[in-house]
Amino acid sequence: MQPKLWPSDEPARLLFVGEARAKKGLALLLVAYRAVAAQRAAELVLVGGVRDGDDAAMITLFQRHYPDLRLRIIAWVGQNALREYYRQCTLLLLPSLHDGLPNALLEGMACGCAVIGSAVGGMTDVVEDGVNGCLVPPGDADALAEAIVRLLDAPERREELGTKARETVVRKYTLEREHERYREVYCAAVQSTGGNAHLV
Repeated sequence: MQPKLWPSDEPARLLFVGEARAKKGLALLLVAYRAVAAQRAAELVLVGGVRDGDDAAMITLFQRHYPDLRLRIIAWVGQNALREYYRQCTLLLLPSLHDGLPNALLEGMACGCAVIGSAVGGMTDVVEDGVNGCLVPPGDADALAEAIVRLLDAPERREELGTKARETVVRKYTLEREHERYREVYCAAVQSTGGNAHLV
């Protein structure tokens, strides 16, 4: 069993997993976190490091201007430790400006995280807003901050969203289900060509 990553009396744990950078909504995340931290005790944890260059400079500037805000940056962790970060966080935040289907979304949902993500790309295919997670407009820091505060104040709601999130992944996004869907696509493609489909 992995040790607790945060003592039980620590502030709310707001988790981001992935390389923190502009595309992933880094600036938006920092602005929203600053707004949340002015209202609730919270810590922002970035697991996956920060991209060098402008993104790293942004983090440095943020820490210089807001030294009292709790911001933890963890460059890399193994899969077992990552699982514990998901399980022990209060909320998983994925505020991408544009994206496909982040691995962190499915990983976090599989671990029962309550997720707040942007309504972009594949996240809209997986997250049903208000059912198994929350979606906010991309680039809207106010909406993100409001969603975070709302869920921080509603532990039973967070638990419900996390339970539904895990159920979604178990039902639709396991490796076995992925293989089944590939087979369905291939069979449909063969049937549409009268059985004359060729691999290229």
